[in-house]
Amino acid sequence: MVTIGQFHDALNQSPLVLTVHAKQDKIRLEHCVPLHLLIFPNPIDAIEGRSSDECLFSYEGLKQWLSRNPVLLSQTKGNLQPKDLRKFFEQKSDEIGFNDANKNFIMSHGVSSINWTSYKQFLLENVYKVLWTVGAVLRLFNSLFDIPF
Repeated sequence: MVTIGQFHDALNQSPLVLTVHAKQDKIRLEHCVPLHLLIFPNPIDAIEGRSSDECLFSYEGLKQWLSRNPVLLSQTKGNLQPKDLRKFFEQKSDEIGFNDANKNFIMSHGVSSINWTSYKQFLLENVYKVLWTVGAVLRLFNSLFDIPF
């Protein structure tokens, strides 16, 4: 579970990067996830008045929110479901030219080899910069929400 404290820490650094601790990850790899204000336009509203050790959001809560606030998908029929997010990120990352190493680092996917644990190191600034170029963000959101940017 990602906590309010972790999210608060992410908002107080530049670039905006959320650290997922090893104990929170399926394969026990600490990694970072870039955040952008386009996705979370009023981040303080989400954490104001909440305890730093409180869970930022729950999977069940996200499912309920999405059922009350459906997000129509532009390329397929139906609404966005939490189970779709990882697959969407993987597919769209390929489309926008986000390389596999950066994508796998953010998703903590396929990174348990000696190559990753001993040789591959990513600077947060570079992962953030590559993912959140204006063109990449706009294409990513346009493909998800059918927003004409």
